[in-house]
Amino acid sequence: MKRDWLHIFNRPPLLDAFRKHALTFTEPFGGRAVRTVHGSIDHSMLSFIRSRPAFAKTVLLLLLTMQAAGVIAQMRAGASPVRLTPASASPEIRPSAADATHALDRFLNHHPLLEDKLRISPQLGRDEAFLTQNPDLRDFAHSNPAAIARLGTDPRHLLYRALLRQANAPMRMREIAVLDELFDREPALERALNANPELIRDPVFLQRQPALQGFLIEQPQLASAFSTHSSKNKTN
Repeated sequence: MKRDWLHIFNRPPLLDAFRKHALTFTEPFGGRAVRTVHGSIDHSMLSFIRSRPAFAKTVLLLLLTMQAAGVIAQMRAGASPVRLTPASASPEIRPSAADATHALDRFLNHHPLLEDKLRISPQLGRDEAFLTQNPDLRDFAHSNPAAIARLGTDPRHLLYRALLRQANAPMRMREIAVLDELFDREPALERALNANPELIRDPVFLQRQPALQGFLIEQPQLASAFSTHSSKNKTN
């Protein structure tokens, strides 16, 4: 009696799989060879397989193996390669320019004397001898290299901090940064104010700086903030 599982060979999907993978197949059937031609299978072959359960098991296992191999090949062809990045090669997380500037501001707020020196000579932030003499700055530089780098990438930042302290009214950094245009044209003026920010409120100095006078006329908010008259009223 034939086993029920042999009826699987009557199912079209299995026959299709066999036709797909067994394009050429030769086995002796009744003393003659039967060959599949252009993917079609001789019906006598099917009868032979179904009449021999042991051989049928072997054929079924072969078909399932070939079908699984085809599925795996399709998966490999469609899947994108996965590249593993070693932990040591992971990119370093660096603070943004704004975060580095904020960290520098917080440090300088507690070290005004160091700020004056760094404003005049920003390169001191990387001078090993100077760092050794100032352990607070040394520790800050080691733990916040991006903040120290801002001394070189934004050298006017400390000048603008000093000028903000000379203003008669609160101002924001972006409001005083309009001086960039003037300083680009007048580097000598920038050097003079960098050496002594209090000159921004000195009437004698202003009279000798026609470029600065003209710029303040075009920027009434700055003119009011650094007006010597407002400064006297504030002092009184």
